Amino acid sequence: MSSIKFKKILSCSSEDEIHCAENLFKSKKWLSSTGTDDRIICIIEFEKPSLINSLDIGNNGSAFIELFVSNSDDDDDWTILLPSTILMTPKESRSNTNCLQIKN
Repeated sequence: MSSIKFKKILSCSSEDEIHCAENLFKSKKWLSSTGTDDRIICIIEFEKPSLINSLDIGNNGSAFIELFVSNSDDDDDWTILLPSTILMTPKESRSNTNCLQIKN
């Protein structure tokens, strides 16, 4: 199965200087900037409309993840692809333990 090609990052709410959102294009880490405890969001445009059959999500310290998809430029036209999913407990997230998980 081939991977979906990313075209560009449309927006990102927070990113570390070294582990920036562009790293998602290279299957590397995307981290929020230091001191960001709230939800962080990254909106990525694919090169072309694509059918998503499966997901492999690498985690680096997030307690939860939720994925939305859209096939338009309308900011209000989002569908839940992956409902809020626990990747680690909030305690593990705060203490930075058990943080390198993969969800497929």
